[in-house]
Amino acid sequence: MSMFAARWGRLCGLGGLVLLAFFGPITGPVAAAPITLVCLDLGRAVDACRAGAERFAEGSGHEVRVVAADATGRRSLERLLALFSVDSPSVDVIQFADGWAPALADHLTTVPAEDAIPPSLESARVRGRLVGIPHHLAVTVVFLRNDVVGGPVSDWSALKDQLLKAPADGTSGLSFGAADPALFPFFVDWLNGAGTRLGDREGVAAALTALQDVFGAVAVPGVASLGVRDAVAEFTDGNSAALVTRSTRVGDVRRSDVADRVAPAQRVSVGEAQAPVLVSTWHLGVSRHSAEQEAALALATFLTTEAEQRKAAIAFGLAPTRAALYEDAAVLRDRPVFSEIARLLPAMVPPPLTRFGANYLDTSDAVSEAVRGFLRGEMDAGAAASAIVRAVRRGERVGVD
Repeated sequence: MSMFAARWGRLCGLGGLVLLAFFGPITGPVAAAPITLVCLDLGRAVDACRAGAERFAEGSGHEVRVVAADATGRRSLERLLALFSVDSPSVDVIQFADGWAPALADHLTTVPAEDAIPPSLESARVRGRLVGIPHHLAVTVVFLRNDVVGGPVSDWSALKDQLLKAPADGTSGLSFGAADPALFPFFVDWLNGAGTRLGDREGVAAALTALQDVFGAVAVPGVASLGVRDAVAEFTDGNSAALVTRSTRVGDVRRSDVADRVAPAQRVSVGEAQAPVLVSTWHLGVSRHSAEQEAALALATFLTTEAEQRKAAIAFGLAPTRAALYEDAAVLRDRPVFSEIARLLPAMVPPPLTRFGANYLDTSDAVSEAVRGFLRGEMDAGAAASAIVRAVRRGERVGVD
């Protein structure tokens, strides 16, 4: 056992204190042997987990404690893997991003296939085994200040033209969290819209040039270094007129001081209006190290039922993974972004997890860093495209299928 794993083995003996120190505050009642549910602190996911866990506890008699985990980067994933490397039973149910599925799969039990949109199901299938139940999803959307941009825009060229007309001394420009993992799904969508793919060097170079044509003209200064939170703040503080972000950030915009001046979230196309749209999914998985397998699976299944997803959509703005809910009037009411997601359902595709397998995170990071380097002016389109293709080829060598 490595020194790192041994250290975690000692820490795991502290049980809940480990979770408190490394994931976040424990909420809800603490009992001798509760079911521990780890939820990612993204949007209002933790609030939704807490509310659902309370309903499960009332109906089942099981006590549940909810632990908040950092949703950015890989810190929470690494901590989970450290716990699992010593067979720790400290965690029972885990909410995880689809990109984590290949890394976590060996530590998760096989779960039953629930009713969910196919791309969400596929993003939790590793080596033919389903290891997560789809919980909620996100796509890339654009928010516009309707007092600066004159109505909906059809494509990025039209958006650029509108932003260039904005007064230079007022709210203007486009903000985007390019320093965070959200850059990868955005760039894959950009390539899809351009009719090309990650492994096509010439196509990638042309797509990067088109990206620079837009971002170089209207992006806020330092866009390649902005994280998602900072990008959202640029927009909600009134400094930028457009925001590119994942739909999980809708609540931040709705609760801001500029909410009444923001048009409903929309999709802006690159070229092909019907191009595939990469959907990100957050799943619930059951640790195979849990001592409460039956109860843990019952909790994960309960939280992902249509009834619970409906409650989470209405109360907390989490986009459901069940297609039927996008025809529910109560779900769509006051949530224009859900109408936009409903429109995109037929075009949704999962991340290329099967293509890259356990190397997915490294590949997506390498591709994102090449795009950031290009946006920072550190390399030209050809050099960035070559770096992207090299990263893709490395990743494909360890694809799972």
